[in-house]
Amino acid sequence: MHSGATRNMPRVVASGRLAVAASPSPALGGVPSSDAMEEAQGAHAGLTSDASLGGESSHVSPSESRRAFGGGAGSAEPSDSTGLGSDQLTQAGGVDGATGEGAARNQMTDFEKSRLAKFEKLLNTDVVDMNALKALSWNGVPHSLRPTCWRLMTGYAPAKAVRRDAALERKRQDYRDYVSELWQISDEDRTEEERKTFHQVLIDAPRTAPECPLFRDEETVQLALRRMLYIRAARNPASGYVQGLNDVATPFMLIFYGEQVAAAQEARGVPHQRDWYAGSLEQAQATLASLSEEALLTAEADAYWSLCALLDGVQDHYTAAQPGIQRLVYRVRELCFRVDAPCCHHIEDNGLEFLQFAFRWANCLLLREVPPICAFRLFDTFLAEGSHGLPSFLSYCCAALLLNFSKQVLEMEFQDMVMFLQNLPTQDWKENEMSMLLSQAYLFQAMFSGAS
Repeated sequence: MHSGATRNMPRVVASGRLAVAASPSPALGGVPSSDAMEEAQGAHAGLTSDASLGGESSHVSPSESRRAFGGGAGSAEPSDSTGLGSDQLTQAGGVDGATGEGAARNQMTDFEKSRLAKFEKLLNTDVVDMNALKALSWNGVPHSLRPTCWRLMTGYAPAKAVRRDAALERKRQDYRDYVSELWQISDEDRTEEERKTFHQVLIDAPRTAPECPLFRDEETVQLALRRMLYIRAARNPASGYVQGLNDVATPFMLIFYGEQVAAAQEARGVPHQRDWYAGSLEQAQATLASLSEEALLTAEADAYWSLCALLDGVQDHYTAAQPGIQRLVYRVRELCFRVDAPCCHHIEDNGLEFLQFAFRWANCLLLREVPPICAFRLFDTFLAEGSHGLPSFLSYCCAALLLNFSKQVLEMEFQDMVMFLQNLPTQDWKENEMSMLLSQAYLFQAMFSGAS
């Protein structure tokens, strides 16, 4: 967005709930429609996204971005295309309780079918149009297609279909080699710094996602998480490992393990539950036990490479002193003062600094603040933003999150504020609340991007 975007922008109303733009303009009419937001946000993603999280920038005009995915929401006819292959729709799993593509489609609304058709059309091509995919993904990816879309948006999977299977297999084999070379060695073969990292990873991994029983599984999930974090640190000594990266890995692990679970259940004709990970630890372990060693390693490798691609775009968030996060928190404070100065003055007058709560939000990409279903939706947009757009957009998300609760915060003093902001009442949020927060963040970006 250019700085000129701040002119004639709607006033923001923040009243202790997700704020919306208020304007006398009939064109805006208060709350943007879903079609309008999809079109505007899609254009934004096309303008700001790069070819992949680690790729070169590729800009398109808003009109080109909209044309790439067929205009506003609901404009495309539902499609029955099934030519996505084993990497896509049928093996990624359907909606809750559905078995097979047909059953999943029968449970969808017309709008969901239309959205799915747009994704299928984009994915079922010789070369995926990445600008169009990111523009469409900004507003959320159908859960069944998240594994495929996330691999593409991170740059882990090539856009060219003819190269995809071979490239993925090569990278998965590379990861297996790293496990042998870097993990399956004795402590004596590690440097002093590597031993410190290894020890810290062993401490942090069990603290991951305490609300999700799956991450209590020692034999498979905890082992995979430890390997991923340690190998990433060993291969990136400049950034190494910092606390919080274990949380950043969780959406990738849930999505790619879920893909393998769905594929195995589909092969057996067993109904697939989208939230298969949310039951008891015993249920999660039984589900994982049904997977082959190859399937487990494939999921682990996919999660590892996707995590690496995401982190490569925000390197200075996780280097010594974490300067990227320091800058981001300063930006969050600046934004919040512009939108709701009384709330911010109240926070600081009570002796609470933004670093004391917003640092964790930024460090963990908000993942500790929301349940997994919201984390998936959040990552759809983060990956669509790309490496150049993610740090900036994350600051708008943090500002939107704080100001969503401004009314409650204004009624609190220091101790209550600290407890509240470290334990926000967001654990019952669903995708709708997450989408509203992202829309508010987008509106903040439209108003303040480029402003001094």
